[in-house]
Amino acid sequence: MQIESPLPSQHSRPPIDSLMDLPFDVLVLILVGCILPMPLPLHVTTLNIHLTDHRSLSDVNDFEEVFFLSPSVQYQEVYAAKKANVTTDLTFAWLRRCGPIPEALGYFRWLEYLTIKSCVCPGPIPSSIITLTELGVLSLEGCRLSGLIPVELGQLTKLEHLSLADNEQLYGPLYAEWGSLTLLHFLDLSGTGVTGLIPPEWGNMGNLHTLILTSTRMNGPIPRELGRCTELQRLELTDSSTIGVIPGELRNVPFLIVEGNDEVIFEV
Repeated sequence: MQIESPLPSQHSRPPIDSLMDLPFDVLVLILVGCILPMPLPLHVTTLNIHLTDHRSLSDVNDFEEVFFLSPSVQYQEVYAAKKANVTTDLTFAWLRRCGPIPEALGYFRWLEYLTIKSCVCPGPIPSSIITLTELGVLSLEGCRLSGLIPVELGQLTKLEHLSLADNEQLYGPLYAEWGSLTLLHFLDLSGTGVTGLIPPEWGNMGNLHTLILTSTRMNGPIPRELGRCTELQRLELTDSSTIGVIPGELRNVPFLIVEGNDEVIFEV
């Protein structure tokens, strides 16, 4: 069944409380730009919906994508509130016209895995992400993000994988506070505008396996304390501004890559 109708005004949309018991397909009709015909035929379980970019969706499995693409903050909030207790994994990839990452992600308090890859999401990392304390994987790669990287990501102490790679307009220091991420085994900040020294506190990341800071604005020497990361197998610092002596404690790292840093020498 296909239904098309003009966009309703903001005033015609019902409040969130009145939407919580509706099926998701009906929510989409109301909140992403269709007027719901009344009464709705009882035999209709899935409706063909139309987004503002004229894409058509008719499968409930596509609603996670609709959540991201929706121009309606109200729909995003309702969807997240209804799905929050049953969602542990959200993945979005190759979405070209999705806008900023929705703040409504903060509703997904049980989320363990969030990856957004190669989407056009101009704007900052939403502050609501720091409330997702169950996250084990946070990967926001190649999304044209901008602004200050939140130091509060260091409060997500269950993180095992953190990647903000290939967002050149993200910036900020390498936070000492992230040393509390003791479960972290993969950290990739390559292709971002991070600056400053690797903090000695990162030596507390006892499970760190991979650290990638390629093509960043980090500078200065590698701290000797990083040698306490006994699980470290890959350290990439290519085309950064690393200088000084690479501590002997890191000589056993199998993949230590420092090309493009002319002022680096290895400790004898």
